[in-house]
Amino acid sequence: MSKLNYECLPLGKFSFGMGDRFGHQGNAQIATCVKATELGAEFIPVWNKSNREHTFIGTEPASLRAEADHAVAALG
Repeated sequence: MSKLNYECLPLGKFSFGMGDRFGHQGNAQIATCVKATELGAEFIPVWNKSNREHTFIGTEPASLRAEADHAVAALG
């Protein structure tokens, strides 16, 4: 049995699970996080999508990551 090596990133006190089910709202979701932070909210957005959702929509984890990266880059 091989041992998996995962590097864990620290999470803040509050995390907020989010993900764009259909892959079209990444910019709006990131903009909302920015606005909430400007208003004093303290949380860490965690982008996720269940395997069931990936199967239903026809996406994969890499496409969710690509969308998140694109949204962050688009909003600076």
